[in-house]
Amino acid sequence: QQWESQNKMTLAAQYRDTSKVLPELYVKGDRSNYSIYVHPTKRWMAWGVVNYSNNNDEFNLITHPVFAGWPYFHQNNVPACNNGKIASAPTNNSPFNSGVTELPPATPSVMTNLVNVAIGGPIYTFDPTLDSPTKFPPQMNNTWITMSWQSLQMHFTTIDSTTVTIKKTTRVDNGLFGAWRWRAPLQGKFGPDGALYVLNYDGYYSTIDPGIARVDYVGSCHVPVQVNANNSAPKVDFDISLTSSMLRVREAGAHEFGLYDLGGKLIYSISGKTGAEYRLRDLRNGLKLNTGLYAVRVTTQRGIFTKNVTLL
Repeated sequence: QQWESQNKMTLAAQYRDTSKVLPELYVKGDRSNYSIYVHPTKRWMAWGVVNYSNNNDEFNLITHPVFAGWPYFHQNNVPACNNGKIASAPTNNSPFNSGVTELPPATPSVMTNLVNVAIGGPIYTFDPTLDSPTKFPPQMNNTWITMSWQSLQMHFTTIDSTTVTIKKTTRVDNGLFGAWRWRAPLQGKFGPDGALYVLNYDGYYSTIDPGIARVDYVGSCHVPVQVNANNSAPKVDFDISLTSSMLRVREAGAHEFGLYDLGGKLIYSISGKTGAEYRLRDLRNGLKLNTGLYAVRVTTQRGIFTKNVTLL
């Protein structure tokens, strides 16, 4: 689409040729330790890049395929070597290149010079229906946890979910999580309890605090969980299924639902009074969906629920 918008039809055809451009999504050119996070519903991909020398590491956050610059550029499109390339129109003339020669404009990183040995961790999604005393607060929704395998610090980075840009980055030094001390973290993940789990590397700096450490939220900013009339937490137990021809929502009573792609774009919405089946060909004048993962958001008298559904 990028090349077609510039009326470069020959180049667009080359990029559609799977013998020149592979369909897989991958990141190339990163040193160890390598880290990657894919948001389960928003089509965001985030990772840390350990570059070729100290203190020039970077963090990347994208919503679509990009040319991130390596090995010609790094950080904010800074030349990585004296190669005569320009970031707005890079080319790959290597004799080892069996793909396309003209590359997309290089996309700069979103954060640089924060840490050495950059580890890109998870992005937090606040769940109002989760009844957990240790889950992170709603103010940290869409917060990206980044770490350093070498520096004893983390950064909490808030992402603007509309523009998918960085709003604020806060440094968290070692020691602010109580008695726990992290040592060379390799990866992080939020668990089903809403707490942060960090994989600590053992043996490089010392043997203190190896293995997996859990970070609980113990502050005062707790929001009551959404409850039903009987004062119980709602359960995501409604029946939703998606096939190539039919969307089934078996939720009794009045309901509204929206069908979203993984980028958060609303594809279709409708209101109903009982459990219903909707034929996809009746939606939006013959809506066609590709095989993949979608999200359905249902609003009922029991609350608001979101469920991922797979189109087979």
